[in-house]
Amino acid sequence: MEQVALVCPNCSAPLEYEGGSAPTILCRYCGTPVVVPNELRQTYRGYWPTPPPFSYTHKRLTVVVLLVAFSIPLIVKVIILSRKPAPSWAVRPSAAPKSETTSFASQVLEFGSGWHLKDARCVGVDGSGNIYVGEYLQSRVLVFDPTGKFTSQLTAGPQMKIQRMAVDRKGGIYILANGAIWRFDGASGKELGHFDCPGPGAFNDITVTPDGGLVASETGISDSIIRYDEAGRITLIIQKPVSTQSKTAALELRVAVDRAGDIYALSSFSDFSCAVYKFSVDGKYITRFGREGDLVGEFKHPLAIAVDGQGRAYVSDFSGARGTQVFDGNGRYLGWIAGSGQSLGMVFNDKGELLAAQGTFVTKFAINKQ
Repeated sequence: MEQVALVCPNCSAPLEYEGGSAPTILCRYCGTPVVVPNELRQTYRGYWPTPPPFSYTHKRLTVVVLLVAFSIPLIVKVIILSRKPAPSWAVRPSAAPKSETTSFASQVLEFGSGWHLKDARCVGVDGSGNIYVGEYLQSRVLVFDPTGKFTSQLTAGPQMKIQRMAVDRKGGIYILANGAIWRFDGASGKELGHFDCPGPGAFNDITVTPDGGLVASETGISDSIIRYDEAGRITLIIQKPVSTQSKTAALELRVAVDRAGDIYALSSFSDFSCAVYKFSVDGKYITRFGREGDLVGEFKHPLAIAVDGQGRAYVSDFSGARGTQVFDGNGRYLGWIAGSGQSLGMVFNDKGELLAAQGTFVTKFAINKQ
């Protein structure tokens, strides 16, 4: 198309255009609007073309810029948080550590099946190494010597289902049944009395302490942990120790005590509280480890807990692939016990051997890693 020359009335600068319909054109030198004659307007396109519409490419570029701008603060936050160490209970390892290639313990004895054990859920041991096995439905306690030889039997009574049991070094037997804790003399089978739960809930588990006392857990309306001395007097009550940390109810609470008197509480009620909670001898919260899951250091349905002489915690899992897992006192995963099966109750003897009640028999394990 032929170009037409115009002159700016302000600065006399020549302007060129190639047709179009705009009524004016701006002078490129002084910016003065110049009127385009009507006869030329249909073919005039102007020197300064009208800006193109906002294209898809421009829109995409704008979106990218905005995303980058908003992502920068988030990226910075992630970097900062990644530098902070996560609590042990929050770590989800993706693979088993090298220590899992070797079982943490080896089976050295299995006994009880010849005596037709049908529902062995509890196991205890005295200072002489004698082994006490409590059966829930049968309401009886069978006593074996350290080699697994049967020696005697105590019948608690048809109405006293043995929910949990603990044995002190002198052979005193504590049985949790019918909402109370009953004490028996292991040698004679004589009942020595009982005490009821001091709170509004019900006793859930019991274990003996190194000084001859007792620690019990209470669940129901609220969870709590109660410590008794050797005479049966309450010396400590930890109110809501698990629910305070997990922010959810704890209706299953197994307990164990190490040589220092620290208390380990195993909760398995829900995904939120499924973990081990550790408390000092005076009831102060120390740490939490484990969580619901299928990986190492995690639980599906934990059943029992025991602590050895070195402060290592052993946790039995009903449906977990690793049976019994082992943790140090700070909650670091150490390994597992191959072939440990589903242990309903566990306890250590003075030799550092682990005894596990497994329904129809009892298994003794020697720890490989001292």
